[in-house]
Amino acid sequence: EGPIFARAGIASLTTTATADAITQNPTTFRVIFKNSDQGELLATYLYRVLKQRQASVLVVDSGYGRSLEEGFRRTATKLGINAQYYKFKPDDEVDKIAQKIAAENLNVPVIFLTLDGEGSRLLKTLHKLGVKGPFLGGDAFGDESFSQRLKDEPEEKRQPGYFTDGLYGLSPMILDSADAEILTFAER
Repeated sequence: EGPIFARAGIASLTTTATADAITQNPTTFRVIFKNSDQGELLATYLYRVLKQRQASVLVVDSGYGRSLEEGFRRTATKLGINAQYYKFKPDDEVDKIAQKIAAENLNVPVIFLTLDGEGSRLLKTLHKLGVKGPFLGGDAFGDESFSQRLKDEPEEKRQPGYFTDGLYGLSPMILDSADAEILTFAER
């Protein structure tokens, strides 16, 4: 739609689109981070906050996953993170990838460069295979709707948060419209 608006000379402001390419025309603007920025943030958080130097990185082979990967890979390389990348098609059997990670890297952080559908299936399978995490994902993991995908699982019913404990998901925040409590948090 952006190119159509651009040809008509109409400005377009995307409020939730994170695709890097969405603003590749003169009249489309974004108000939140782009995917490659999310990938960069995930690598930086893994290294600086969680103090981890290696990761298993799950990349869905789509525009979303590839753009997240670009930012993560660039930053991980700069920071010296030893990352093993696992690429898969959106319709591939995600259980096989989870089994491979569990067999190879049971105690390594897992980075999800996927949307919530593939991500929730992978997270569930990894947990059941004994992978401990921590688990990190982009904006698709930072929304309450992500945990709703897992709410009917028996483990989740017995212990709320079973699958999401140890999961870090990004969530956009516009600080200039935040309340005092959030601004204090941001300053800390």
